[in-house]
Amino acid sequence: MKIVRYYELGGPEVLRIEDAAIPQPEAGQVLLKVEAIDIGAIDTQVRRSTLWGTPSFPVTPGGYVYGTIVQIGPDVSDVHKGERILGFAPSGAYAEYALLPLALRVLPLPDAGISPEELVTLPVSGETAYHLLATSAQMRPGERVLIHAAAGGVPHVAVQLARAMGAGQIIATASSAAKLAFAQTLGADTLINYTDADWTKQVKQATEGKGVDIILDVAGGQTLIENIPLLAPSGRLISYGAVSGNLPALPRKVLWILCWA
Repeated sequence: MKIVRYYELGGPEVLRIEDAAIPQPEAGQVLLKVEAIDIGAIDTQVRRSTLWGTPSFPVTPGGYVYGTIVQIGPDVSDVHKGERILGFAPSGAYAEYALLPLALRVLPLPDAGISPEELVTLPVSGETAYHLLATSAQMRPGERVLIHAAAGGVPHVAVQLARAMGAGQIIATASSAAKLAFAQTLGADTLINYTDADWTKQVKQATEGKGVDIILDVAGGQTLIENIPLLAPSGRLISYGAVSGNLPALPRKVLWILCWA
């Protein structure tokens, strides 16, 4: 079978497609013929830098995979050969066949009417978006929500969930007209290009100076700091990533804003 490994940190160019024997499932495992895999922002960050630690090379990346069970290991009775499932492979996910330990999350999936590529993104993007809004922000119907990078993996799901959860106004930011148009099709009310120098002013104008109740920020960097003055009283800023490459220390002035908000 074909499998992907890498022997050094870097961009997609460090990925190597190699030949390997098809693995055999051990107790509590199933062998999956892979149809689709999930690759998220963290996966690319792990491959590019030591931000998440220094890996032991060679790395055979793990992740969520979707496909058909072709072989079952000992002590497995609750899934069946030929069943299509979604599960997590700790390593060797980027391959034609992958081993799934059933002790980790495995979901049988009947025909759901969406593609394997869409299904396999749901455990990370879908659950993250839900818990950002429902658990962390404790969003209530009628609240204003600002979602940065709204065409991205987690944010584009968050736009849809915020709409379904009764958001009063959804403000979506993105870096291009095409991405903003996409966010609009998902339910965003107000569209702002965050590369505009006055994007924060546009947010204030869109809320008539009242600010937003919830901000979901995946960018980090200067954007994280610029979010603070946009919060309404008792507003919640949820920072869940650093796509910009850094999480800045908050200046004393910003901390004063937080204390008096």
